[in-house]
Amino acid sequence: EDDGGGFLLDPTQGKSNLGNLFGGGGAANSDSLKYRPKTAPSATAPQQQQQRARSASGKSAAPTLACLVAGKVTLFRYEGNEAKQIGKLGAAVLGNPAVPNASQLVIYQPSNQKHVVVAVIHPAFDFAIQQEVYGSFTDSNMVRYSIFFESKEDALSFSRQIALLVFLSKGGKELHSFDHLVPAKGKPVGNGDTIGVTYTGWLEEGAKVGKKFDSNVDKKIFRMVIGDGSVIKGWEQGVVGMKRGGRRVLVVPSALGYGSAGAPGRIPPDATLIFDVTVVKVKKAEADEGKEESPSTAGEVGGGEGGEDTAAQLKARMARLGQPTLVVGGASLSASPATDQGQQQPQQLQQPQQPQPQQ
Repeated sequence: EDDGGGFLLDPTQGKSNLGNLFGGGGAANSDSLKYRPKTAPSATAPQQQQQRARSASGKSAAPTLACLVAGKVTLFRYEGNEAKQIGKLGAAVLGNPAVPNASQLVIYQPSNQKHVVVAVIHPAFDFAIQQEVYGSFTDSNMVRYSIFFESKEDALSFSRQIALLVFLSKGGKELHSFDHLVPAKGKPVGNGDTIGVTYTGWLEEGAKVGKKFDSNVDKKIFRMVIGDGSVIKGWEQGVVGMKRGGRRVLVVPSALGYGSAGAPGRIPPDATLIFDVTVVKVKKAEADEGKEESPSTAGEVGGGEGGEDTAAQLKARMARLGQPTLVVGGASLSASPATDQGQQQPQQLQQPQQPQPQQ
């Protein structure tokens, strides 16, 4: 069924259609999975003198970073187009809300927490999720890596957290989106189109993806008309360009969400919101007005405006990352228009098969 209700444009209204609220998920990691950032020992008198001397000379100590999310992964390093398995390691995303440009993705040895790979999370950091459990990125030395997560939820948790940190590294004022590389069909959606989506929303809490405040997963599909002003601006802008089957993470600044008013009892004032959105239905408003896309009509080979262009963009993007392009049943792939907009696409490379962890 479809749910015609949606996010209130005016958060000052007495009634909210945000839907059922959920408590944030607890961290059920065992001690062996927990990453413990190195912290400075208590300062003795000589150390205090050295610290004062550094302060006087204008030099400051490196910022302390907290572990925001952690998990087990299998690491692969690309040498050309060949993926070499490094081993089963720990992965952690580290950050500090006071120093947004210091955030890191760290791959480490669980036994002694020795760093194997360190990648600084910056405004142009390109982290991709493919086939639900693979993540790919380039480190600070421009070496390409792929990581295999032990679960889909781990991959989703890392993607949301990294998307939030990229948003913060840009200043935290503009909408940021991150697309999962999944099969998507049909034409990109735009103003006037009606879409049905499933979503989950979280609050930012100190540079971390915090409490889950709303979700319609396993419930009624949320239906909206793009551009009719019925939802927050972050959604109006954030879903444009998606296709049926596409999945996108949206990081919505307060100005495009609920602003200084918030939503009493649900969303605090000036809150940054993180959404995981999947488009499950599309009804176009243009030439196909009144015709709802179905699996048998959407994304047919040779049809679908923008399908070939989008696939080419993603092939080029995956070439940059050193990953194979995922094509299932001839369907085109979803891509965020903002990701590749204005960038010259490199020559496409023949890609290797997705690396498989050795038992």
